[in-house]
Amino acid sequence: MNDPLLFRRTMGRFPTGVTVVTTRDDAGRPWGMTANSFTSVSLTPPLISVCVDRRAGSFSAFSGCGMFGVSILAEHQRDLAVRFATPLDDKFTGLATREDHPGAILMSGAAATLACSVHTRVDIGDHVMLVGAVEECALGQSAPLGYCDGSFFTTAGVDTPVGERRPGRRILVGWLVEYDARILLSRDAATGAWRLPVGPLQAGPTMSAALVDTSRALMGQVIEPEFLYSAIDLSESETCHVYRARPSVLPEQTRDLRLFAEDEIPWAELSHSSMQVILRRYFDERVSDRFGIYLNLGAGRIAKIERESPWTADHAGDYERAVS
Repeated sequence: MNDPLLFRRTMGRFPTGVTVVTTRDDAGRPWGMTANSFTSVSLTPPLISVCVDRRAGSFSAFSGCGMFGVSILAEHQRDLAVRFATPLDDKFTGLATREDHPGAILMSGAAATLACSVHTRVDIGDHVMLVGAVEECALGQSAPLGYCDGSFFTTAGVDTPVGERRPGRRILVGWLVEYDARILLSRDAATGAWRLPVGPLQAGPTMSAALVDTSRALMGQVIEPEFLYSAIDLSESETCHVYRARPSVLPEQTRDLRLFAEDEIPWAELSHSSMQVILRRYFDERVSDRFGIYLNLGAGRIAKIERESPWTADHAGDYERAVS
């Protein structure tokens, strides 16, 4: 087998839960990561395992810890999954947690939690398998969050009659960030595939505030959008609204959040076919600096934007006169 991308995509077809795994380093600093490579190992004694990528920023903390925590995320905690998969300096600010066992930081509201002492570490390929002896576990009140084929799903209501299920689609927000003729891409922590920064819309008193908080959660900084560029269906239950943005300051980059020129885009490693379509269309339209808003209604529609201009008080006055 010499096709790692095919292998990642193949394993991505296996539905899993989503966990946040946490610990503290020798200096007491908290570390955490999103992981779906989590499973039970033994009932007697109770053992679980989680795999840690050697390239992860938290690897040194997990390679030397004595205790760690596993929070099996609930269906309403997709923002935590995104937060702990994003390279941020402090992922714990503002979170409700508990830590009865030092180093095992557990998320409040999780579907289930486990506090573990390290039983064994096993070097396997580009990961280390951390086998934990379960010291304490607890069940929450919410249904667990699921993950498959690059998308989250919920298990709540699986046995509910169709007529009683909640209607509607889940709306995600994505950023098409251009800086110096390069596009910002984010690597999915679970699959290793690249995509535009995409995540659930954060809560906020206004749409502007929600977008600001979402950009901070996804990219570790505030990047304001310019206009809606595409509305695309990622699955039968999820639609993504992609905004274009051109920040004046160089976006902060990490191993999993990088700027790519057109000839550097890892086309074969993009997480979803729609990502390739969006990027190729963008580079084509960028030549003439004339863009269209794409909606995948029917065969798909593109509304052309002839020119861009900032919204001013004069525009507002023109609009008010037009509708009065």
